[in-house]
Amino acid sequence: TGVGVYLNPDWTITVTPAAAKTSKALAWAGYMLAIFPEHIEKIREEVSSTPPETRSHRASLPFTRAFVNEVLRVFPPSTTTVRIAKFGTDWPDLQMKSGQVAIIHIHALHHHADYWTAPETFD
Repeated sequence: TGVGVYLNPDWTITVTPAAAKTSKALAWAGYMLAIFPEHIEKIREEVSSTPPETRSHRASLPFTRAFVNEVLRVFPPSTTTVRIAKFGTDWPDLQMKSGQVAIIHIHALHHHADYWTAPETFD
């Protein structure tokens, strides 16, 4: 399984998982730009006022970076991830042993009221 697009025997195009996640993120970004068209102009102005040689630097496009981060927060391409604890640890409500599996629900974290002022708002 590689990253990208390949042809199935029946000649349909299949997108592999990594490309599918990128496609999801781009689709949600396009959707949010359709809902908030004023962001298109802000991004256009920011990009056009930034020298081409510095556009790849994160700090040079703060609004664009914030927009992309918010799209990924509200619509994470992966809703969960699985990790294996390297070390044991004790938290007030949780104890983990080395080698124990942790399933992290990214969508729940990104929409949790303890971490976000308005978790269901795109801002």
